[in-house]
Amino acid sequence: MNIDYNLNSVFILKSSKIDNSSPRKGTCFAISKSLILTAKHNIEDKDKYFCYLDVDSCNNDIGIELEIEYEDDELDFVILKTREDEFKEYIAIGQISIQRG
Repeated sequence: MNIDYNLNSVFILKSSKIDNSSPRKGTCFAISKSLILTAKHNIEDKDKYFCYLDVDSCNNDIGIELEIEYEDDELDFVILKTREDEFKEYIAIGQISIQRG
């Protein structure tokens, strides 16, 4: 089985309070030129969200600012949108129906 993983679409997510306190880091995935997918618990109780393309940009605090586009508490995921930047590569996902309960 040969599966190609687009590792150029996997990034570091950092969220924090408005005053930069209580930072939390997690993994996020570009799913379009301007959308990121991550677990909702990565941003809970936080006000600011940034995506870092690599460890160096994270260490130097050179991130892409994000805002919430959609969130789902039950399934523990959130989609965040870039304010200006676009991702060159992303993991294309299809539109699917989710049956609940």
